[in-house]
Amino acid sequence: MRALVHVEGFERQELHLRRGQAVIWAANLVHGGTPVKDSARTRHSQVTHDYFDGGAWYMPLGSDPFGGQVCFREVIDIRTGRMVPPHLAGQVLDLDAQPTVWRYPRPLPDWVVVDR
Repeated sequence: MRALVHVEGFERQELHLRRGQAVIWAANLVHGGTPVKDSARTRHSQVTHDYFDGGAWYMPLGSDPFGGQVCFREVIDIRTGRMVPPHLAGQVLDLDAQPTVWRYPRPLPDWVVVDR
């Protein structure tokens, strides 16, 4: 990421939030935090990704779409606890047949329902 920022000439900007504030950004935005200076006052994060139904979700940083390499990802519907099958061109995409897939760490949490 640092090399990309340097090559593209991006300017580093810091966002300072007050207690109770939140920030929402597009996942493809280059972002990151600074080192924690005071562990008694560390920031807390909640990461939530929203997905459209009927899609095939992928990890941009793990993919090279122009080179034909796409890192697909597992998605869990937090309403139901079930894995959501990805679709590509109207067909279910078999993640087990893909060369690169980002998967949730195993074992999965107890609230996740694994369909057999």
